[in-house]
Amino acid sequence: MKNKAFYSSFLSLSIAAVLVGCGGGGSSSGSTPVNKEGRAIDGPLAGALVVFKDCMNATTKNPETAETDANGFFKFPNNCSSSTIHVSGGLDRTSNLPFSDVLIAPRSTSTQVIVSPITTLIQMQVEQGQNVNAAAQQIARALGLQGTQLLSADPMQNQDLYVKTAVVQQLVEQIKNSIAPLGDSIPEEEFTLATFAALSTALSNRNNVLSLQDQVLIESTLSQTLSSIQEHLEPEYRSDLAAVSANLSALAIPLIQNNIAAVEETLQNLSPTTFAQGVDAIQQATQDNIQAAKESNSTHKVVTNLAESLTLPADEAATVLAEISDAILSADPSTNISSHFEQLLDLIEVYQPESSINPELVLDNLISAPDFYRDYIKLAQINVMDQSYAADALINSLQQPIDLNQLNGISLDLHSYGAQRGQNLQVSAGLKINTLSKSLVLAIDQLNLSFDTNGVLTRAVLPQGAELALASNLSSVTNTELTLSRDINVLQNGKIALNAAVLSQIAPQLAGLANLPLGGETVTVTGVIEHPDAVVAYDHRNAPVLALRYQLDQSVYGAGLTGKFKIAP
Repeated sequence: MKNKAFYSSFLSLSIAAVLVGCGGGGSSSGSTPVNKEGRAIDGPLAGALVVFKDCMNATTKNPETAETDANGFFKFPNNCSSSTIHVSGGLDRTSNLPFSDVLIAPRSTSTQVIVSPITTLIQMQVEQGQNVNAAAQQIARALGLQGTQLLSADPMQNQDLYVKTAVVQQLVEQIKNSIAPLGDSIPEEEFTLATFAALSTALSNRNNVLSLQDQVLIESTLSQTLSSIQEHLEPEYRSDLAAVSANLSALAIPLIQNNIAAVEETLQNLSPTTFAQGVDAIQQATQDNIQAAKESNSTHKVVTNLAESLTLPADEAATVLAEISDAILSADPSTNISSHFEQLLDLIEVYQPESSINPELVLDNLISAPDFYRDYIKLAQINVMDQSYAADALINSLQQPIDLNQLNGISLDLHSYGAQRGQNLQVSAGLKINTLSKSLVLAIDQLNLSFDTNGVLTRAVLPQGAELALASNLSSVTNTELTLSRDINVLQNGKIALNAAVLSQIAPQLAGLANLPLGGETVTVTGVIEHPDAVVAYDHRNAPVLALRYQLDQSVYGAGLTGKFKIAP
């Protein structure tokens, strides 16, 4: 989330995007039932939002929406027999991890529609003018899935298709992880779809069956993704994109290959008997390995530490960077990395004599690449009605929403670790509250935080001059953008609070946000912060992992936590 630039267009963009969630799936007079269903799959996505882009609700004039059930299935709304479909959010049942990306399926006349990473590849070709059937055949040929009807075949009934589906998603996530350190304001949905488009093009340009670990394939996808989102990269990387692309490929590809190989081998080694037993058996057999691969921060950490070197002349640096990655993956990285890192330092001394790189710190970070970051901000929990919900409870809520009498008193609990302790930090932040038919997005471009030497949050202030934007489709809420005329303290009981008292200090018209008309509805609450350093959540093992990134709106995105709540009538 850009601290200032995104505000020039926030309100107009966000109102349009918020209204996407207004369809609600309810029928109107004269509606015709449609006997058609779909399924959203990375693994089956439970509790995901489904948007039928080409089917408008007769009352609201906005796209119809639905929610997937516990196995990823959803029904088409009345009067909607064919539509491009977008799916986002929810819980991946096979990994038991939240899903924060977007998947798309093209318009289809099939009675069952699949929305998956592979159908997203097909849609990317359709958007380039390719016929949908020709695009599906091309992707099937490149993935070695000839004869499989990719738009309707259920990956949970076909193990080869499931393996390819999961590995495509993992490759997209790994490529994003390798590029993310080069820009701190890359819109998540744009980033995801740019990566899918690049991978789709790379696959379609080859006539033979490709391994998703193929070096040329990954290099082409990395390069094209960088080119597509270059306006969001830091200036030093935009100015010499060719060198950055070559060096990043050399550095990241061995790490990406190692990561997706772990996913592919785990799923390929799953016995056909276990696969046939269904989602729960698959989860039990593969969850630990798949979660470890998805939560791995090695690629992100290595690129973060060596990002400065990516602008070196590629004809000299690329080989050294590749050797560093190979050494990181070796049996004895502490011995093998040092000599290659010394070569890199020699190049930095020649071409970047004013570099501020800390050799000892970077070397230590490279040797410990598989380990987690030492310095980070922790999103500890979301609090509602004085009740705290940590990451594991929030993950479970995506499938089984938490019961609440009402939704108010929302706050976010943060801690800092390592070098972030005792620091003053400035972040931007966002909050989204949405049902299938209602949505509200609140964005703040400046939030000043102070942590004591134990990492405890001691100060949270919206400073004078901070800009706030509110967009909602609720009739009781006025869309607002304003600049604060004074500092406002938002720290209560050690947490960043958004209750009635705090909201009324910001602006009187915001006080009503503490009592939104949501009785009887299932509500998704997502809070994000944006900061250049690592932002983490804790997983079910109480271990730190990089927090998933969420796009709350076309202009609001960041690392965050999300949960679902069932509000009493």
